[in-house]
Amino acid sequence: MDILEFASELFVHMGPNERAWAATMTKYLKARGHEFATADSLRQRFANALSYYQVLVRLVNTEMAKIIDSFHEMTPIPFQNYTNTHNSVGHVQDGPSIYLQSRCPLCFGGSHTSRLGVSTIACIDANFQIKRNPTEMTEDDRAVPGEDDAVEPGMNVPNSVLDTCGDSFVAADGDRVEASAQWFDDTGLMALLCRHDIALYVANMRTAGEKQFYAFALVTALFKELPEWWTVGILYDIACQIH
Repeated sequence: MDILEFASELFVHMGPNERAWAATMTKYLKARGHEFATADSLRQRFANALSYYQVLVRLVNTEMAKIIDSFHEMTPIPFQNYTNTHNSVGHVQDGPSIYLQSRCPLCFGGSHTSRLGVSTIACIDANFQIKRNPTEMTEDDRAVPGEDDAVEPGMNVPNSVLDTCGDSFVAADGDRVEASAQWFDDTGLMALLCRHDIALYVANMRTAGEKQFYAFALVTALFKELPEWWTVGILYDIACQIH
């Protein structure tokens, strides 16, 4: 079981190659006096065992999700009283949304008190290694926002300010050569994770650099799933830029 768990985790971080794994193990064991009756027996058994193991892991995770969902239906989770009865921004009132509770029950289920003075902690960062090649796009897909300088919901700055940051803002290591928007439809991903490294929201980046509005979009999406009385600690390597 330990070997199967190790192999499953290994194949998440590298291209899965059961044949190479089996060939290495066969040669390693043969040098120590352990030989198989047929040349391909270890690979076949290992591939079957790994497949069954991964199915069992998914079944366990599904069963755990059912238990969590049934708990929400049977037992109301005690939350602090919601302080703003005139909720007009789409925030949930009693506590974190079912979506957030299902993503991480430790962060968003049960009572929420912290010695740090916040209800929960999240972090944001970008990954420029995950790109998407160009696809056929229609004119509607390429349409740009209008010139109406309105203030976006939940923001304290007009669109013109957000547009300006798109031209001037890059990550602190902006001198590094990033994927060019000229060659890729999606130049990378930016994700917002909880403190247990579970991805809560992911945004496709379509610019050559790490722009402010991606972080704004992720934080706004998170706030819409939380009560307004929650205080969230955000960790971001260039958080000073979006203070």
